[in-house]
Amino acid sequence: MTRGVLLFGAESSAAEDVVDAARDLGVSVHLATHPEVYDRYTDALKKKLAGTVFTDFRSPWTALEELELYCTTHGICGVLVGWEFLSPLATRLASRLGLPGHDADRADAVRNKRDMADLFGKYAVPSPWCIAATSLDAAVAGISAGRIAFPLVVKPAENAGSVGVAVIDSLDELPEAFKRAQRWSHEFPYGIALDTTVLVQEYLDGPEFSIETVAFEGAFDHLAITQKFTTGGGICEETGHTVPAQLDSAAQTSILDVVEQGLTALGVRNGVAHTELKVTPAGPRIIEVGARPPGGHIMKVVEHATGVSEARGYVQAAIGLRPDTRPLRTGAAAIRFISTAKHGVFNGLSGAHPVRGVVALQSYAAPGDRIGNDYERFTRIGHVIVRASSSAEANQLADDVVAGISVDLEN
Repeated sequence: MTRGVLLFGAESSAAEDVVDAARDLGVSVHLATHPEVYDRYTDALKKKLAGTVFTDFRSPWTALEELELYCTTHGICGVLVGWEFLSPLATRLASRLGLPGHDADRADAVRNKRDMADLFGKYAVPSPWCIAATSLDAAVAGISAGRIAFPLVVKPAENAGSVGVAVIDSLDELPEAFKRAQRWSHEFPYGIALDTTVLVQEYLDGPEFSIETVAFEGAFDHLAITQKFTTGGGICEETGHTVPAQLDSAAQTSILDVVEQGLTALGVRNGVAHTELKVTPAGPRIIEVGARPPGGHIMKVVEHATGVSEARGYVQAAIGLRPDTRPLRTGAAAIRFISTAKHGVFNGLSGAHPVRGVVALQSYAAPGDRIGNDYERFTRIGHVIVRASSSAEANQLADDVVAGISVDLEN
């Protein structure tokens, strides 16, 4: 019988990379999702699937029973995550089946930032000072008791993608930020109920990075330290990433030491992890960790720079094979997002011409699509990925290409 894996959702930019990597390894992919969500997937993705199981992720314990039966019936030998909100359930299913995964007792902590902060505090993992509050009055009291200096970060405990996150400079700004953080009680597209607790954290000064890691039997192979670029202001949004980050060896060592402290505290054992941190004047401090593939096409950027497929390593770790993580080349790659702050009907991109070193230029929108929403300042229209011999060259090329592209919107 062909080995098979069960993929929880396919909403992330990395999901199809994982599906392709599994198929390249001769592993069939089965998908767990909702019927109405499945209908929105592309025909190209559907054709790559060996099977689909429909369950209701809004009832996690019932879903767990149904998916356990499906896996035992279909000989599933690995569990993967294609949508980060489903990672706790995937961890629990792998544990039930006796398959490689993470510590099921800490499954919620790699998704719920309140639980994550608690574990970081328990194990003295360098991370921001944090309070959790379910009411505005509790948040004000916590800030006053902690005597913490502004600016502060206000964020939901269980959302993703910077949704509901704000940086505030005074208590006067807290009510609006708190309301914003509690605005989303359910995730989309599955309708899973979210913890509406609000976290108030100290703002960390310093450059931001992400670390892409493949874990196998509790040991960690770090594929890349990625430089993260964001907008400024009270609501920071990602504008791109570059691999490798421009760091000296001492900085790299200190970053990876802190990352391993965090991954160990969270019980990460088999799979992949995406760790976000800042290098502050006091040293590296973790912002958060996701036990799932990174978003923002970071896996593609890592592979263009190093030749290592994080998706392949993820599948291998999930089915109990030692991952292939040896770098095949030394170079650099960068992604920059094509974004707009305007709302309107998309007509197309102009100035998007082929340039040497550009390996991908993609539009996410089709002519006629309506652009803009009420939870982002900037809407991503597409991206550019470039390769170069150094990070500095990749940064310059990516920034130049994006600067030459215009988004044509009609009101």
